[in-house]
Parts: sequence; C-alpha cells; structure tokens
Amino acid sequence: MLFKYTTEAVIMTIISYPLDAYPLLVCLSVHQSQIDVVSVIQGTMSSEETYTNLLETRKKFDRRAELLHSKICHKSIISNENNQLMRTVILKPHTEYSSTVEKMIRDFQNSSMQIVRIEKVEHASWSIQYFEQKKHMKIINVQSDHNESEKYLFHGCSRSTAEKIIQHGFDHKLIGMHGVSYGYGFYFSSDHCISHNYTTRDRLNDDERTILVCRVLVGRTCLGNQTMRMCPTGYDSTTDASNIYVVYSNRQILPVYVITYKEKLNAHINYSVAHRNTGFITGMCNLS
Repeated sequence: MLFKYTTEAVIMTIISYPLDAYPLLVCLSVHQSQIDVVSVIQGTMSSEETYTNLLETRKKFDRRAELLHSKICHKSIISNENNQLMRTVILKPHTEYSSTVEKMIRDFQNSSMQIVRIEKVEHASWSIQYFEQKKHMKIINVQSDHNESEKYLFHGCSRSTAEKIIQHGFDHKLIGMHGVSYGYGFYFSSDHCISHNYTTRDRLNDDERTILVCRVLVGRTCLGNQTMRMCPTGYDSTTDASNIYVVYSNRQILPVYVITYKEKLNAHINYSVAHRNTGFITGMCNLS
C-alpha cells in the first residue's frame, strides 16, 4: 500500500524514525483520498506494547475506508517495473487541486483550449527522495536565515517526453534542447502560457497537448545566465527574475499532475512573443 499511495505525511513519519527502530508498522486512516498516520508500531516495542497499540488503533477505525471516493475519481493504475508508480484520472474538481492547477482550469473555461483529463501522479521512491531533499534544504536554509521555498510549476513537453519523465525522471542528456539562457538545468514556469509554447500536438491522439505540474524546491534563487552549468554556491535554483525557474537535480522535482488538453473545435489561439533571449524563447498566449 505504501508504494501505491505514499503521501507526504507517511514519508515524513517514516524518515523521522532512526534505523534502529525498524521494522515499522505504520497504521493509516484513509478518507476521501486523505491519508493520515494513526499510529506507528516500532520493531523495538515489546509484544504487550504492540498489542495495546493495535487495540487503540482499531478503535479509531469506524469502518473500512476507500482510498479514493468513487464519486470523485476513477483509479487508473499504471505500474513501472518496480510497482512504485500510480496514476489516477480525476473526473471532478476537488480540494486536492493546487491553486496552480485551479488557475489553469479557470483560464481555459472561456478560452480556445479545453482540458481533456487531469491525472494525478504518485511515485513512491521519488516522493521519499523529494521530501528528504526538502527536509535537508529546510535545515540548511534556516541556518542561513532563508526559508525553504516550494512552488507548483508547469513544464511543457511532448506526450512521449512526459511519459518518460514520470517513469524515469528528467533526462540530463536533453538539457539545452530549448536553450540555456538561465543555466544548464531543468526549466519550469509559473505561467502555463509560457510552458504551452514547449508542448507539441500528439497527431495520433486528436492533437492533444501535455503539460506537467510539478512540485519544485526552488529554495534560494538567483538570476541565471547561459554560462551556469550548475547552481551557484549558496543557491538552490536560478531564475529570470520573473516566472521562469531552473533547478539542476531531480531530487528537487516531484511531478504531481499530467494535464492533457487540446484546442476546441473551430477555435484559434494567438501568440505574441513576449520575451526573446539567446537560445531561449518564451511566449505569451491569448486564451480569449
């Protein structure tokens, strides 16, 4: 269950225990896709302590809960070779959406684009890696009087590239394909219009386009340039000082949604180049 339905609460609970407390039995409560840690039984507990803990935990369960409410989601589980990836097609809007996704949905409602589906992506080992990095950055940045900063950001790409990313992570070999104006890293934007310019139509699937929504640990950021092959010492990311962020490690990236969309029938979308820089072009889209 942990591999399929890992959440931040579960991960942070596990990594907070020292290794000598293992193995751990983590008891979870699930209600309408919200997972809470009810109790943790440590391998160092006596049989009596374990039995008492289990009895107390059982009292907290009024009934057997489903992970995802049938009225909200349809589960579509696609596993990789290690059975650590779960994808869920979300049928109706609900509180699980980040404000970033909600804004994109609102922008599309009266535009020439329509959202086909939104898939939630959960990958167990990457989640653990991401939250360990988040914990590490929080410690480092607190020591330097800077709070760790996490953002939900967009990354536009082809459907095939999106599939590779959610299965295997961002590929360092592809860095520079669309320019390196703000550093040799992985590019994200807080503006879905900019990310749209890096999507491609999937000719085999009704000209659909794909945008990833990722949790990104931008941390302490500085202005980037095309000479930066790694993040400058003392910083966690580089930026254009507006809405583009560049990170240099997969440990700072956690894909959470795959948004598939397409142009409405007989609709037209206009673009105007808002910013042009050597080897890197961003655009502003008019969705009205």
